[in-house]
Amino acid sequence: MVIYYHGTNEMNGLSILNDRLLMRTSAENSIYGVGDGHWQTKSGYVYLSTTIEKGMDFALSSIKKLVEQKIPYSTVYVFKIALQDDIELYPDMDELEIHGFVDDDSDLGWTAEESDALTDSISVKQGFNFGGASN
Repeated sequence: MVIYYHGTNEMNGLSILNDRLLMRTSAENSIYGVGDGHWQTKSGYVYLSTTIEKGMDFALSSIKKLVEQKIPYSTVYVFKIALQDDIELYPDMDELEIHGFVDDDSDLGWTAEESDALTDSISVKQGFNFGGASN
C-alpha cells in the first residue's frame, strides 16, 4: 500500500466528502478545462501526489483558478489516499508539460515512476469511493 495526496478547493472537497467519491476528471468537474490544449487537463484521470506539499500546491492552484473565474476564495482540502499495490499508475502528463519535460500531450513512453521523480505527481484511470475503486 502506498500513500498519495489529492488537493482541491473547498467546493470540490465538500463534494468529495458528501458523495464519498473522488471522481475522475471530466468536463463537468474540472476547473482547468478539459482537452488537448496547453495547460488543460486530460479527462478520465485522478491526479495524485506522493508528497503532501504537492497536494497542497494542487489545492492552491485550484483556488487560484476560482479567483480568476471571480468565484470567492475557499479553504483548501488535501485528501490522504492509501492505494493498493495492484492499482495501475500512469504519469501525470499535465505536470510533465507544465515543468517543461514534454512540449505536447503524447506520453512518449513516460512511466509513473519517472513522473513521480520529476514532478511528485502521478495519475490513475479510476475514481475512488471510500469503500474501493469506482468508475
